Amino acid sequence: MPFTVDGPTFQEIDTVEKWAIVCGDNAKPDLLNVVEVYASWCGASVAMTNPLKNLHMGKVCEFKKLRLWKVCADLTKELAGEDGEGTGGDVLFKYRHEARPVFLFYVGGEQVTDPCLGVNVPGIDKVIGNYMPEGLLEEDDTAAAEEEEEAED
Repeated sequence: MPFTVDGPTFQEIDTVEKWAIVCGDNAKPDLLNVVEVYASWCGASVAMTNPLKNLHMGKVCEFKKLRLWKVCADLTKELAGEDGEGTGGDVLFKYRHEARPVFLFYVGGEQVTDPCLGVNVPGIDKVIGNYMPEGLLEEDDTAAAEEEEEAED
């Protein structure tokens, strides 16, 4: 279900399937996924909500290839899977006790740069500028995103 701040802006990663859209087999090669990792005991960053919303709306309204996600670091058990060999659990595990915001950046399922730590809007904007794939979203990507949002409502 999308996390809303005056409209559908962020999506919560709360299942293994959603994580696979960001950094698994279902990841799109031409889409930058920005993921805020937060600890369950402190929640997602309130200070970054409006700056990230503004960055996102500026890019998405232009149909740029950018998606913003939030994930609780405690999802590590589900991502590791029963055999402990799943994807993502180890990536999130180290941030379970982090009080400051942590942002990860993925294109085509691969982490493209070091994490951005703390309230660092210029740093995040720079990474987005450097790693966002060229071009615009295809119509089917835009329609699929809209259909997914409507289905979740």
